[in-house]
Amino acid sequence: MFLQSRKTALLLCLGALLVTKYTKQIGPHYRDRPYVFYSEKLLASFFRILPEHSLVYARYSGEVTIDDYLGVVEGVQNHPDFRIEFKHLIDLMDLTEIKLDYVKVMKAQAQIAGLVANATSDILSVVVAPTPIALQAAKMVLRSWDDLDTPVVRRIVSNLTQAAVLLGLPKNTLLDLQKQIS
Repeated sequence: MFLQSRKTALLLCLGALLVTKYTKQIGPHYRDRPYVFYSEKLLASFFRILPEHSLVYARYSGEVTIDDYLGVVEGVQNHPDFRIEFKHLIDLMDLTEIKLDYVKVMKAQAQIAGLVANATSDILSVVVAPTPIALQAAKMVLRSWDDLDTPVVRRIVSNLTQAAVLLGLPKNTLLDLQKQIS
């Protein structure tokens, strides 16, 4: 079992109580279309699940808050095609600013730890962070995992080609996906 301390259990309980107040889900919910999230500042944060590649793709752009992140986490976990062992690709290539709230990040990671605790194998999470601000955001999220015992293997890369290699995907898969979404 991955939950070995009272501290982790408490964080998981707190994380489960989080509600994303400003995030709304919009758009048609078809298998071939992304779920799109926006907040009051009309910032797009969205994901697409590619079951044929066992992959969750999430992209954050512009100014991002932890509520944007939590909205995507909630949408992914409730998506009918989602499976806990899917690989994750987090695209921060268009991130321009992040509103840091370390307490909320810790709570969010505890919520995610609760979701992945039942995984039967390791889960690969690759973050594409080519800019200094994206790298800062990726490192902040990775540091928040330090005290949580989970089966998530985390890697940071600087481009989609490196991500494709780590994820075991043909190079064009991610480039084609990015073109579809842009």
